Amino acid sequence: MKKNYILSILSILIIYILLSSLINKAYILPSIVEILISLKNIVFSSSFLMIIFTTIWRTLLGLIISFTIALILAFLAYFNENIRDFMHPLYVLLKTIPNITYIIIALLWLGRDGSAILVSFLVVFPIFYISILNALLNIDESLIEVTEMYDVAILYKIRKVYLPLIKNDILTSLSNCCSLGFKVSIMAEILSQVKSGIGKELYFAKANFMMADIIAWTIIIILISSLVDYLLSLNKKR
Repeated sequence: MKKNYILSILSILIIYILLSSLINKAYILPSIVEILISLKNIVFSSSFLMIIFTTIWRTLLGLIISFTIALILAFLAYFNENIRDFMHPLYVLLKTIPNITYIIIALLWLGRDGSAILVSFLVVFPIFYISILNALLNIDESLIEVTEMYDVAILYKIRKVYLPLIKNDILTSLSNCCSLGFKVSIMAEILSQVKSGIGKELYFAKANFMMADIIAWTIIIILISSLVDYLLSLNKKR
């Protein structure tokens, strides 16, 4: 498996190098050396960590709010079919609205700095909600019947029984939503032209035809997303 990954990466690099050499225009396809120089300049710049932190903070805030509300509503929908029926049209609506619409609405409502947080929330909420609800609905009924034999508070059951049973489903949805939320937050930053963040750097690079910087920032985004997925997968294996 690892051998195939290495071959795939090498193939992509070879194709890119060939295309870059044929085109020979840095503003279209910069060379690998130019990309590495841009990557080095970005990573070792004094503002790099602040830029990364700002975007991650916006994404995390949207994800935390979204996950908390989705978790509460999913449990309410699981225990009450009327709430489940009430939530279904809202879930379908939020799931089908295009991301660009969310960004435009968020810009009008919250301005530049708050738009990325709201967009992250709106995009990942339906994914969190339906993932948690489906995981609850798929719990073996015999396990739930056992818990009914003990007279304990519902919050205790949720913490000690339900949450451990759906832990892997939650971690899977977190993995998907973290990557998605990160990407849409950056998209919102680009369109809203925030004062600081990865989106601002990408917009600046685009406006100045700095393709090497665009690719360098894209590599950084991929690495951050991959790191988050890896950390969540480690937690899932425990």
